[in-house]
Amino acid sequence: MGHAAAAAAAAHVPLGAITVDDLLAAGVAGGAAAELHEAVRRAVGARGGDGDAAAVWGELCRAALRPGVPFAVHRMLYYGCFAGFPSATPPAWTPDPEEAVLTNVGRVLEARGREFLGDKYKDPIASFTDFHKLLH
Repeated sequence: MGHAAAAAAAAHVPLGAITVDDLLAAGVAGGAAAELHEAVRRAVGARGGDGDAAAVWGELCRAALRPGVPFAVHRMLYYGCFAGFPSATPPAWTPDPEEAVLTNVGRVLEARGREFLGDKYKDPIASFTDFHKLLH
C-alpha cells in the first residue's frame, strides 16, 4: 500500500470506535443517535465477525441508514466499515455471491478456481484479487 493510501485508510475511524457523541456531532438528533449507534453495534455483531466489511455495510444500509440520516453519517459509517482497507477508495459496490457466480469470471473461478489458486480459492468475490494477480 502506498503512503497516500495508507494515510487515507488510517484517517477513518473503525465502526467499533464510533460513539453516540460522534453521531450527534455529525447531525443525528439525540435519541436517534443512540438508536443508530445500537444499530451499528448490531450490524457489526451480526456481520462483522468474519471481517467482511461489505457485508457489514450492506447490513447497515438495510437495517439502519435512511435518506433522513445526514450524509456525513452515511460517509462516517461507510468509511468506518472499510477502515484499514488497503486503498484510499474502498469499493462502492460489491456483488452478492449469487450474482458474482453468473459473471464470466465467476463461472471460470467456480469451475477452476482451486486449480488456479489452490487453497487460496474461496469464492469468486473473495478470490478475485488473487486471480487478477495471477494474470499479471
